[in-house]
Amino acid sequence: MDRAAIKPVLNSVDETARGLLVREPYFGHLLVGTVRAVADGDFAVRLAPIGHLAQLEVGAAGWARLSAPARVAALKHELLHLTLHHPLRSRAYPVVDLWGLACDLVVNQLFDIAELDGAIILNHFPDLDLKPDQTADAYYHQLLSRYGGCFRGTCAGAGAGACDSKVHWWQQGGGLAHSSWAGFAAAAGLGAACGGCNGSGTHGAPRPGVARRGSRSGPAVRVVAAVKGCRCQRTVSLPGENMVMGAR
Repeated sequence: MDRAAIKPVLNSVDETARGLLVREPYFGHLLVGTVRAVADGDFAVRLAPIGHLAQLEVGAAGWARLSAPARVAALKHELLHLTLHHPLRSRAYPVVDLWGLACDLVVNQLFDIAELDGAIILNHFPDLDLKPDQTADAYYHQLLSRYGGCFRGTCAGAGAGACDSKVHWWQQGGGLAHSSWAGFAAAAGLGAACGGCNGSGTHGAPRPGVARRGSRSGPAVRVVAAVKGCRCQRTVSLPGENMVMGAR
């Protein structure tokens, strides 16, 4: 994008940040301290990798369509993902898009989503009886058995097999903001799901892997199934390794 198109978008974000500093200082200070960039795209706001860090990308077209309250809601949503290290933790989950959905179910319980475009909530999945105030990891594993095929490309569309129109609605709306999260997993050396395990990361009995201590940029994980030819590398958390491990 040319500089002339970028400047008014950044000015608009700056104006929103100033308002948040007065009304909701936590979000305001977090936004002011976050690297920001403007990109082409229909999404409004998303987190994207920049080296080993996260930056806030504003989609010029998507941002322009939002009202002022909706812009605030979109920023708060992404800032909560950043607070909970959700995109950085995605490296531990083979089906990254499903992890993004699970994370949305968490953050959308933490603030007023009345103005959030495309917000997905627990009540959208009545068949799973999802409980409030659970971790993203818990929601991920509850969703995986029923909706995993929707994210692995093994269903034909809305209403096919175990899939649900709400999942496809999210993928084409709110899920667009998570399209960059795979980049965080790639930066950690974890690729897309392989054909051998179809994303589960399990190839028979797992063998011990290499423990890696966590840091502020992500949880500590242990590879428990590192099979030749599998780029998923099924992982589990090592409890007590760092502050992220108790996060939602």
